[in-house]
Amino acid sequence: MPYLYVTHWGLVADNEFWNDTAFPGASLGYDDLQSADDPARAALDFYMRGRDALNADSR
Repeated sequence: MPYLYVTHWGLVADNEFWNDTAFPGASLGYDDLQSADDPARAALDFYMRGRDALNADSR
């Protein structure tokens, strides 16, 4: 079950970050988030990876 997600509005290059099979984007599940040593940091890292993946495609 996704808890956090990032998606894109256009075509993007293949990237391991885009991991979700239910929609064109990436998700971080609730269990993964809660099992992290620092859930807030894990959430921030996830969103930063998404931003970086999106920015890489816009260059």
